[in-house]
Amino acid sequence: VYKDLEPGKSVEGAHWVGRAEAEAEIAASRQRLIEANHQH
Repeated sequence: VYKDLEPGKSVEGAHWVGRAEAEAEIAASRQRLIEANHQH
């Protein structure tokens, strides 16, 4: 469902990347989680 934006509101488009970039971000996110859990 789409609707018009409210006055004064805006949306920026997303930049899509390929599979390799997505997998690299997932790996980096997992590493950050591991490191954060070790700091507690």
